[in-house]
Amino acid sequence: MRPRVSFVVPCYRLGHFLGECLDSVLAQTFNEFEVVVMDDCSPDNTPDVTRSYRDPRIRHVRNEVNLGHLKNYNKGISLCQGDYIWLVSADDVLCKSHVLQQYVDIMDCSPNAAYVFCAGVEIGAAGSIRPARYTEIYRRNGIIDGVDLFSRLLYGNDILASAGMVRKTVYQRFGMFPNDLPYAGDWYLWCLFAMHHDVAYLAEPMVGYRIHGDSMSDEFARRNASACLRDELAVLTRLYKHADTYRRDLTPVIAGAIAYQCARQLSSRNYRGIHAQASIAELDKSLTDCGFRDVDRVRMWGRIHMSMGDQHFQRGDYVSSQECYRMALKQRFWTPGVLSKYLLLRGGRLGVAARRRLSPHPAISQTPDGQC
Repeated sequence: MRPRVSFVVPCYRLGHFLGECLDSVLAQTFNEFEVVVMDDCSPDNTPDVTRSYRDPRIRHVRNEVNLGHLKNYNKGISLCQGDYIWLVSADDVLCKSHVLQQYVDIMDCSPNAAYVFCAGVEIGAAGSIRPARYTEIYRRNGIIDGVDLFSRLLYGNDILASAGMVRKTVYQRFGMFPNDLPYAGDWYLWCLFAMHHDVAYLAEPMVGYRIHGDSMSDEFARRNASACLRDELAVLTRLYKHADTYRRDLTPVIAGAIAYQCARQLSSRNYRGIHAQASIAELDKSLTDCGFRDVDRVRMWGRIHMSMGDQHFQRGDYVSSQECYRMALKQRFWTPGVLSKYLLLRGGRLGVAARRRLSPHPAISQTPDGQC
């Protein structure tokens, strides 16, 4: 019988965690699934661990050569037979035995939902568990309007990579992980899918993300923090190009997120504690590649300087904040918002107090629109 759900479990140098991951999947109360262990030519005991399981639902696929994580993901997705595809890293776990049942139930009754995800927990090196607060983005279960979630995700990825189960037809329509976004491919897909579909959310923390020195995200940051920054901006510029063709109504909100990301990269000098900072030339090239004409690019730089002013203000650097607002006005970004912020900072302590009441970027809804 064809499985309803396909788990893809990519594994490279994570054989020591693989058993715990597989046990958490096999413990699910909903049992109409298959597990495809994607062994990316791992030099450890991954084959032995997988062979130790006699469950016929588990398939071990070993690549002859190391493909790299994204190609390995995509190969695994292409082998799936289920209606739903859930990619769970070998070092992560499902913390509740009912999570798959809840995922299938809410997706079955929500045909327009592209994927479902839940809040998660972080598992420390010594086995300690703490809530991953950034994933607790809504207060209750429900169906989220895709554009609402999209507008939130533009400012940061709040979804654990191992917490999302995607409808197979959505991968078939929009494609799988882009190979040229090695550091932010999952964030790009969460945004892209939400641009066109609703999304289901479960508030209970039911997926565990393991924190350890060999985790992929930490390795990426150590290896090339600057490339991580480039990928984060590339996600937004790629979404902008897509929206310019398919969802023109969303280009203004994406432009705002691009300005915020550029400002963050210029204002900060590190990425996850590692020295990295984008240059103005790199960011300007990204804007050009995104399709901004000269006049639009000048206005975008005004918007970037306004966002830099907001970020400096939040850090308490009022001098730099005022200078950024002045630069935004100089670049013909004459909006009531930036002008009022500039004038308030020129007004001394009373102006600063009044400025604190202004929101630096649009507020984001905290509750789903509907329930299943």
